[in-house]
Amino acid sequence: NNVDFVCFAYGTNDWNFGASAATVKAAMAYCFETLLTAYPKLRIYVLTPIYRYGLGTGEAYDSDEYTSPYSGLKLHEICEAIIEASHAAHVPCKDMYYESGFSQYNRATYYSDNTHLNAAGYAVFGEKVAKFIDGD
Repeated sequence: NNVDFVCFAYGTNDWNFGASAATVKAAMAYCFETLLTAYPKLRIYVLTPIYRYGLGTGEAYDSDEYTSPYSGLKLHEICEAIIEASHAAHVPCKDMYYESGFSQYNRATYYSDNTHLNAAGYAVFGEKVAKFIDGD
């Protein structure tokens, strides 16, 4: 009861480990319904995954082109499902995949490996999330 808001970052593991877009949408709808029924004043914010250039294991690929062999989807397709599920529940969603500014061109500056951000990347990420929550 002391929590004002929660911020969910859905999608990367769902996409990488085989969840379909329909499964992601259904799970999100259940989560929203459960939380907002129990805590009607709770503010929920959702973030999509960011652009990536690998799985964090050194394997290089561009997430704009790579199709997960487990889900059969490109990462941006999971992002689209997340955005649709958020909009259906009237929950604010930030498209971090296309709006974060991270790309194949600046990954050496912002990523510690091909997937995870470094300190500079997290600083940019944090600024974007704070502005989103603050309504800027």
